[in-house]
Amino acid sequence: MTLAKDELNKRLALQQFPRSAKYDGEWMVRHSGGPNVIWLTEALCEVVDLQPGMRVLDMGCGRAISSIFLAREFDVQVWATDLWVSASDNWERICDEGEQHRVFPIHAEAHTLPFADGFFDAAVSMDAYHYFGTEDLYIDRYSRLVKPGGQIGIVVPGLRAELVEGVPEELAPYWPWDFCSFHTPEWWRHHWEKTGKVEVDLADMIPNGAEFWLHWNETRQAHGGGDADEATLLKLDAGRRLGFTRMVARLSGPPVKTELQRAVERGDLETARKLLAGGADPDARNRADSTPIHHAIWACGEGQLRQEEARSIVELLLDHGADVNAVHRRAGTPLAYSKRVRADGISELLRGREGRMSADR
Repeated sequence: MTLAKDELNKRLALQQFPRSAKYDGEWMVRHSGGPNVIWLTEALCEVVDLQPGMRVLDMGCGRAISSIFLAREFDVQVWATDLWVSASDNWERICDEGEQHRVFPIHAEAHTLPFADGFFDAAVSMDAYHYFGTEDLYIDRYSRLVKPGGQIGIVVPGLRAELVEGVPEELAPYWPWDFCSFHTPEWWRHHWEKTGKVEVDLADMIPNGAEFWLHWNETRQAHGGGDADEATLLKLDAGRRLGFTRMVARLSGPPVKTELQRAVERGDLETARKLLAGGADPDARNRADSTPIHHAIWACGEGQLRQEEARSIVELLLDHGADVNAVHRRAGTPLAYSKRVRADGISELLRGREGRMSADR
């Protein structure tokens, strides 16, 4: 038994989600694996600032209907990324909806994302982040993909209070084990802020979250699908514990590259000299912990700069007070790094400056 098209659309046209109400109910039911991801996306976009032309990562996008919604409603470019649904399947769906110029499907696992640091203006994730993001260290990996000041937003199934005494007895028969990843907004705020990688702007529960979660489930059941145990759980809980946690944060900390480092990797001595004369910090680190000297050695090792170009840049930085003994968390001191990449001319320069510093002391 299924609902008539008009009846299904009527049930799914909620006043709380006016943008979603424009979308075909059958399309949402057919392509949503759990809660209504279009509703969740609209709820998140109430508190995330998306502007036309932005590059947006939709992480754990499933069948990419959230990505299609984002592109169509906000005129942004979306990289629809998922592990369990192939890029080919999502590409077919994207083309069917005429969004192939704004939505780009990617097949990737959350820990091996094929994107450059700072590539995205914003990153969002609906009903997915709790599967991979409860690990303490993950936000560092994820936040690196967003530009400085860019927003990161998630919506995940959540709790009004942590279940410190375990799952209530009456709910236990219907409570799947993986609901252990559900947490309160306060838990998520602390989980992100303790790292110092992001500054949380908002951590709350979506209004009426448990109510529309149950309504979606009951509508799917009436249409021949849904999860009976989940519906029973939501009825028994009656919104006392379950709902949807919503989080928005901004990237904090140093940029992906400083302007001085951009000049360094181009071998642009003149621009580097002007930046230093204007007060640029010769030891300012980027998000990868690299100083301008380390960055010049890296560019030399990668073949982006000839060794004499890199040596001139390093000499300029040292003349402006750069720390010859600055330690990178992985590469070590500039001298150790230059030896590793066999930049002999830079090594010779650095040894001389280290010796001069020792003599001065």
